[in-house]
Amino acid sequence: MAREYIASGKLVVRQTERTIRLVRPHYAWRATGKSHMGRALQWWLKQLESAATRQALLSHHAPAV
Repeated sequence: MAREYIASGKLVVRQTERTIRLVRPHYAWRATGKSHMGRALQWWLKQLESAATRQALLSHHAPAV
């Protein structure tokens, strides 16, 4: 979105200093037993069992260096 404004000189690209933030994702739900888990939660937990899903979720959030 900014390319046009940078090219015209209306915006100037500046380097910023940023510390590397480590984000640890967490998820939680009520512990009422599997029979009380909704279908969406069951589906999500099944997706998280997949190493490919976990890798895809985590790899897109690597800090920019």
